[in-house]
Amino acid sequence: MRFDHDLDADALYVTITSEPVTATHSIEDLTTVDVDAQGQLVGIEVIAPDRAWAIDRVMARYPLSDEDTRLLLSMYIRSGKQGAWT
Repeated sequence: MRFDHDLDADALYVTITSEPVTATHSIEDLTTVDVDAQGQLVGIEVIAPDRAWAIDRVMARYPLSDEDTRLLLSMYIRSGKQGAWT
């Protein structure tokens, strides 16, 4: 897993695998996911990642390994309905 945060664009991209992207799906406004030919998660793009975003919906729809889940959640801070990327 790799994290790229473009500060100028205020965009975060989380690379899950190096598989080729065959489709992009919107999860919510400002959050999209890239998937491979089998529909498996390749990456997550979040615009304005310091806001609360639908990490739970991403993980419910696209299962991750336990290790990837722990790493992703460890970087995401929750406080009620608030969330932030660290």
